[in-house]
Parts: sequence; structure tokens; C-alpha cells
Amino acid sequence: MLPAIVIIDICGTLYASNTTMDFLECSFGSSKIYRLYRNISKTFCARVVNKLLLQVFSFDLIRCFGILFLRGKTKDEIKVMVDKFYSSFLKFRMQRESIEIVESYRKKGCRLVLVSATLDCVASKVAEELHILEYLSSELCYDKGVCLGKLSTDLLHNKRKALVKCGYLAPYEMTVSDNLSDFDLMSLSSASYIVSSCQKKKKWLKVIRDKHISNFKFLIVK
Repeated sequence: MLPAIVIIDICGTLYASNTTMDFLECSFGSSKIYRLYRNISKTFCARVVNKLLLQVFSFDLIRCFGILFLRGKTKDEIKVMVDKFYSSFLKFRMQRESIEIVESYRKKGCRLVLVSATLDCVASKVAEELHILEYLSSELCYDKGVCLGKLSTDLLHNKRKALVKCGYLAPYEMTVSDNLSDFDLMSLSSASYIVSSCQKKKKWLKVIRDKHISNFKFLIVK
């Protein structure tokens, strides 16, 4: 009999970080063109348009433009950038309470699977650092080892489909996530840990009520 599967999100769950955007910021933040892109992306109009695209098409335009900055980088160059990002920034954003929950299920012999819409280069580094063998993530598109600045696979709002495609079938033992959009995975799990701030808890309670999520616990973080 196969070990029970535990589904684990990365951004906002294991780390207090939007890892894709923080990675791009750490890597290109000193560039004038990147600063212009970020200033435009933070305007009210850009945020409204992006929110509508996310709600209607599950498409993150701001992230899409950000990933363009990786165009022309080799896999080896991106790996060096990710290593620097992790050692100088991400490891300091680790949320210990979430890590402790994951470790408790590791001790039970469960099959730990990271499932995140972050970039595969980042997910791979997180998996390596946390000694987790399996992960699913969005995948950068390459041609002859050179990044094309776009995704070949995007897990944004597509986690359940990706899990089924890769043979990770429900029911799951546990889902650990801060994402409201992961309610479908929680409904397929025997139990769930909801990582949430106090402010976001009200939104979660509405989702829990509307989607009939049961057997959950809140993990409140700042």
C-alpha cells in the first residue's frame, strides 16, 4: 500500500513570500527597466486589470511580464541566481510553524509533495533545502538550455489537474496551504491546515462555509 499523500503549498505557506516575484526582485531589482516595470505594475490601473484577468482567465499578466526578464538566461545561470536568492532572502522568510507540521507528517511516513505555482527553479531549490523528493510547479520554457522568458506549464489555479495528470490521486491525507483557490484540494483531503493571517481568516471562513470544507485547523501567521 502506497504512503498517504500530503499536499504542501510553498508561497505564503512554507515561506512568507511570493517566491516568483521576490526571486525576480532579488535578481533584477537594480535594473532601471525592471524598476520601471515594477512601478507600472503597482499602479491602480495595472492592479485592477491584473485582478480581473486572474478572476476570469486565471492569468497573471504582471507575473507574465516579470518572467520575460529571464529570457536569454541559461539554466545554469538561473540556478546560480536561485541559490543566491535562497541564501540571501528566502531562507529568512521560512514559517517555522508550517515546517513543523510538514515534519510531523514526514515522521508518520507520509509522502510529501510540494505543489506550487512558483517557478520550477525555485520549487526545486525549496525541495532540495527541505529534503522533499517530489514537487509540482510551473515550468519555464527553454530552447537548447536557454530560457525563453515564458512558461511551458502554469500551475496557477491548475494544481488539481496537474496532480491527477502526474498520478497523485485523491483522497489526500492532508493539504497545507494559505491559498483560497486550494479549497478543492482541501475538500479532497482527510484533513487540512489553513495558513492564514487574522485579516484573511474572515475570507477563509466564508470559503469553508460555501464549499463545505470540514476537518480543518487554522495556523495563524503574521
